[in-house]
Amino acid sequence: MDTKIESIVAITKKQFANEEEWRKAHPQEALWKDVKTALTGADGANYFNTNMKDTQVPTLKAKVVSLEPANKPKTILVAVEDGSNNTETADATLKFEAPLPGKVDAGTELTFEGVPESYTANPLMVVFNVDKDKLHGWTGKNAPAPVHHKPKAKTSASK
Repeated sequence: MDTKIESIVAITKKQFANEEEWRKAHPQEALWKDVKTALTGADGANYFNTNMKDTQVPTLKAKVVSLEPANKPKTILVAVEDGSNNTETADATLKFEAPLPGKVDAGTELTFEGVPESYTANPLMVVFNVDKDKLHGWTGKNAPAPVHHKPKAKTSASK
């Protein structure tokens, strides 16, 4: 039996090549992964103030965690995709000037372009101001108005 053990250098080269391939195939996720690393690092506040605050961020992909309020929200908490498959922990808040129509379920995939207003490093939460037209994938509809039926008129046969 011929067993071959790869060197650490060979393994590292493969991982680096895989990381580069992943970054090319998933630019939105790679961007957010880098942003998260920078914001949670020792110089996170400086990074945010210098590179992000009040600057339009390119399109990011996210999954809805919760809506505030649950119907016609003005705030959506989302888990921005970074390749980690964590879709339950919110790391961004999307704020809107006017309520969005209806609601969507947790886990709904959205894309957005927003302007970061503030952030906290631990736990990570970036607050974005988002224009309605910069939110994509929102399918919420207003609930239909209740239907009121007129009472049936009594007929002579039913007396």
